[in-house]
Amino acid sequence: VLLRYLAEHIQEQSVPEDLPEALEELVGLLEHGVERMDLGRCLVLCDRPYDAVPELESALVSGLDHEMEDEVVELLLRVEVPDFEHRYKQAMRGIELGTDPISAIAVMREFLERRPQFWPALRHTAAALRHLGHVEEALDVYFEVLLRRPDDRPSLLASAEIFSDRGNPKRALELVESVLQDHPGDEEGLFLRAACLERLGRLEDADSALERAVQSDSSRD
Repeated sequence: VLLRYLAEHIQEQSVPEDLPEALEELVGLLEHGVERMDLGRCLVLCDRPYDAVPELESALVSGLDHEMEDEVVELLLRVEVPDFEHRYKQAMRGIELGTDPISAIAVMREFLERRPQFWPALRHTAAALRHLGHVEEALDVYFEVLLRRPDDRPSLLASAEIFSDRGNPKRALELVESVLQDHPGDEEGLFLRAACLERLGRLEDADSALERAVQSDSSRD
């Protein structure tokens, strides 16, 4: 816990001169995965990547929860890939705006080659493929994401939209319900649920679902 607080402090202020050496003395001494993750994070922030990597690698195989595992993988990519953060943001922007999905796919594949655990790159790849009109391939990649993270909301909703567009509202509805089970007020999910019910011919249910979606949208405003 102290190392996590220290990492947050380092991010907000300059690094004390004697801190990197003090952290280096802890390398290899900590036993728990979370502690090693936090130490690795501090070392990255102190510009000690070669000491950070063994700590992060050990943390990665220690049985961390998904959120912490994702954090470790991203830290390793920051160390291993030059200008990772800028390139990642630039690639995501190219996908979101639809300006350069092909280059974005190449960047995401590079990250995955370096760290196959970096599953968000799969989701972004699927979105880029969808922009390019490669819907079947995009669906396959979304499926791969959901094998790793079954509750990933963007992948569930994107897959639902694809199935709905392909004339399979039943499967689309199943995916949407998975989202709404964890996020009952999800606006996008509620509107998509109403559309799926309408396509299934369940008009009364669709009207009720649409009313609920509108109410959710109004309360958010």
